[in-house]
Amino acid sequence: MNQLKHRHAGRWLYGVTICIAMIVSSEQSGAELPPVRVWGELGYDFRKDSFENGSDTLEHAAVARLNGSTYLYQPWIATLEGGIGLDLRRTERDTGDTDSDNITGYGRLRLAPRSRFPFEAFADVTDNRSDSDLAGLDVERTRYGFLQRYSTPGGTAYKLRYEHTDLVNNSTIAGGANDLREDEADLVQASFNKSFNAHNIYFDSQLNVVDRVNSPDKTETLFTSLRHTYSPGPMLSAEDMLTYNVTDLQQELADIKTGVLQLNSFGFWRPKTKRPLRINATLRALDRSTESGGSESSLQSSTGTVGATYQWSPRWVLSGSAGVTGIKGETDSELLTFQTATANYTSEPFKLGGFDAGWFAQTDLRNNTDDTGSLQSFGAQTGYNLR
Repeated sequence: MNQLKHRHAGRWLYGVTICIAMIVSSEQSGAELPPVRVWGELGYDFRKDSFENGSDTLEHAAVARLNGSTYLYQPWIATLEGGIGLDLRRTERDTGDTDSDNITGYGRLRLAPRSRFPFEAFADVTDNRSDSDLAGLDVERTRYGFLQRYSTPGGTAYKLRYEHTDLVNNSTIAGGANDLREDEADLVQASFNKSFNAHNIYFDSQLNVVDRVNSPDKTETLFTSLRHTYSPGPMLSAEDMLTYNVTDLQQELADIKTGVLQLNSFGFWRPKTKRPLRINATLRALDRSTESGGSESSLQSSTGTVGATYQWSPRWVLSGSAGVTGIKGETDSELLTFQTATANYTSEPFKLGGFDAGWFAQTDLRNNTDDTGSLQSFGAQTGYNLR
């Protein structure tokens, strides 16, 4: 525990030293320091709960936060922002006391923040410690990285992000035994967004690698998505989403790798007809694979549907749909279909015993088929509405 605290304090001492050196250097060179904006928070909360049957509770909570921001030379060249925070909480009961401390700090450097290519470097530290008469837990997280953006004159936006995280969990019990776990995580993200005419294209890819220190355990996750939308007006719209997800779990006795490729498409069309008509269609395709211990398995499935809703008259609404699903596994395959037809009728409103009333009726037909045969169903209902 002391080693973690010394390392945490050493990082802050190094950062403070650098800041002091920059200020001293500016003063010695005769440079005028830019204005510094400072804000913060200071608070204390006290609460006491008394019970006739049971132990009384006494709570103390304190918070202190200090933040500051400034710029280098000019605000459009570079800006600096940072802050530290301290949250303390102590709970006293007849059965024992509990302490919880949370120390946070962050810093951000932004270069050319008002340009089409802003750059941001960031770092933050969180140290959370809780102690009781029976156990204690110390969680320390250090995160740093950068974010680079770029926008073209035509409106295309690009983004590149890198983030590294160190996570340390140290738990202790009353007997003095402790469990220390350290994880290192690296995240890389690249994306772009482009709009032209009635089209919009968005791409995003993230690679996350989590490595447990002093252990063979390691997890790699890749998630990539590509989305396209087309919307020339309220009468027509279409959207396609293609995703690819790969997870590689590496352990001492096992290595499991799964991959999922999926396509989802949806569209609707309202043609110019005498009566309102809406036509919609969907498509979903999935390809999943798994590798474990030298064995492989895969599954493919796809589903397509088409439907329409037509207002035949002010009182009649007709709708129908049809779809097909195909499933293919390692040893067998299956094909399923369905067809539906529905009719809805709503009467003219009328008075009934001082109420606004109306009656309605609905009927529907459905047919389902698979490799074993087919099944037909019919349903109808009617009723009154009183308002």
